[in-house]
Amino acid sequence: MTMRLDLNISDLPRPSLSDSLLRRPFSRLDQIKKHNEERWGVVSTSPVFEDRKEKLRRRLKAARLPIEEMEKIRATEVGWQRLLLSLYIESNGQSWLPPFNDAVAAKLLGTDGSGWNASRRRQAVSLFFERFESLPALSFLAKQLRSAFADGITNLGVNGRIWGHQRNSIFQTDGPERIAKAANRGEALEQLMERHNLPAKGAYSEKLRQVYLLETLKRCDLGDEPDVFQEIENNRKEPAIGALLLGAAALRILVSRVETEGHHQWPDAWRKWLVRLGCDPRMGRHTAEGAKWWGWATSTQWNLAVQGVIGLSLKFFFDFLDGTVSAHQWEERKEFLQSLFDAGKIMDARLILNQQCMQRLPAKMRDRWNTANLISTTWDTSIIALKCTDDMILLEGTHSYALRGFHRAFPVTGFWERTQQHYADSELRIPERRCPVFIRHMGNWRHKLLWELRSKYHIEWKI
Repeated sequence: MTMRLDLNISDLPRPSLSDSLLRRPFSRLDQIKKHNEERWGVVSTSPVFEDRKEKLRRRLKAARLPIEEMEKIRATEVGWQRLLLSLYIESNGQSWLPPFNDAVAAKLLGTDGSGWNASRRRQAVSLFFERFESLPALSFLAKQLRSAFADGITNLGVNGRIWGHQRNSIFQTDGPERIAKAANRGEALEQLMERHNLPAKGAYSEKLRQVYLLETLKRCDLGDEPDVFQEIENNRKEPAIGALLLGAAALRILVSRVETEGHHQWPDAWRKWLVRLGCDPRMGRHTAEGAKWWGWATSTQWNLAVQGVIGLSLKFFFDFLDGTVSAHQWEERKEFLQSLFDAGKIMDARLILNQQCMQRLPAKMRDRWNTANLISTTWDTSIIALKCTDDMILLEGTHSYALRGFHRAFPVTGFWERTQQHYADSELRIPERRCPVFIRHMGNWRHKLLWELRSKYHIEWKI
């Protein structure tokens, strides 16, 4: 018996959604659209608007005097303010667009921001956030924006109300500085920007990012290493505060804090950032590279930075010395060198390292100002050269290397001028007969050194 299978499927009922059912989701979508437009200043424009704007762009580019062409546009084009404001928002200081000075700003925006409609507010906010410091009329624009979001202005929306509440902080020529200083302890930059409803991109947010990084350095405990150190290093060449690069601005904060709060004593954790955020201060403030990072420093501040780098070299040498001599001798040598440094006797220092030791240094410390390469030597031999006050130069090393001293004349030509980067062990292991001061680390060797300096050169070191 055959069974007949009926495969006909009846039509599904057509969905029927009432207006009341769709009202809430459509309302929510409209809120999201307004939120994005007010926060980011992004407004969808029609092809007709874009075409008109492109024609104005071509007219201004072709004009002999763009400011005169702008007057013609003002007299003939409907909605010219919106068109030109859109060009200014997109601009990057092109010469064909007249500078956005107070006179131009007054023509485009008027002089009373409280009378702007929602579209004008959006454009003015976008211009402020996108262009910020490149606007000659920044102060004028900021003042009008404070009026546009003043108490009593209606139809601002959720985001506009946030700007209204924070208007006296946000809409200022130093707005990023004010906001950064208002950050809560431990508040991330993203949280700070969200709290003030600021866009993630644009010149204003970029300036806030820089100021936030530097403000964190000002706020952290002396010697602490917040994560911003790494970000500043990665972006150290960015133009930042005034004529300073970001790295130079950070160095100025560190040096100033050590000078005032640290009483000229560098925290160990901060010494390593002196070179990483800029360059070795021993390059001088009058070379092109040195001026880029240290041109802001006074003589006192520059010397303080040099001492910080020297202290870092000593710290590295202590690490190399560890394990190459007995614990007792290691402590004696370390204490002696640290005493020299603390007494302000060391004016310059240079590490001379074999290849294996050199690899243990951070990459930015492996330059001619900090180091030289030691060749034809054992795998872990290290030497440190110290240029001291009273025209004394000392050589100290690992293992059984004896302490050597030279007054005024140093037998290795060009060493302190950094004209050479490689030295054989024999060049720096100068024989006793050629060393005015030669001290083996036996008995009261420290007392013997001070006695020889006193008796031979009338040098009194109280260390």
